[in-house]
Amino acid sequence: MDKQLDLNDYKQRIADLYNRRSHNYDDGEWRLKICHRLLEYSQISSQQHILDIGTGTGHLAIACAEIVGNAGKVIGVDISAQMLDIARNKVKALSLSNVEFQLADAEALNYPANSFDRILCANTFPWIEEKQIALMIWHKFLKPGGIIGIHTPADTAYIGQVILRSVLERYG
Repeated sequence: MDKQLDLNDYKQRIADLYNRRSHNYDDGEWRLKICHRLLEYSQISSQQHILDIGTGTGHLAIACAEIVGNAGKVIGVDISAQMLDIARNKVKALSLSNVEFQLADAEALNYPANSFDRILCANTFPWIEEKQIALMIWHKFLKPGGIIGIHTPADTAYIGQVILRSVLERYG
């Protein structure tokens, strides 16, 4: 069982949202497509060490683990304990030993410098409060020549939120 994170109200609402969504999060194929596209662009290869930010149910981390093999290592972090439970069950079913999942705030990570060949973040970046600070922290974790790969939806991807934001701005 994961320890409880000390999250601010904003992040706790996000964690609660994804805990509630965890039971059907894997419905549909679009998340898998995004993960495979990010893998393609990030040039993952054998023996690499990968950090998956906002791993959710582990799509990207598991795909990375299969590519890097037993000489590589993948760590997936998320603030949703229930999403991580699903990810761990998938890893167990696949008998993968080179991937682990940690309950962690992506903006408060503490890994040694030069730990990862790639740091990947699929669909999580819009939720990050202090994007510039997070990127600077993540960059410290990269080995020389490492890559940070981010997939993020366009501002207009969630049209309902776009309309709501515009209405709220208009009426203060």
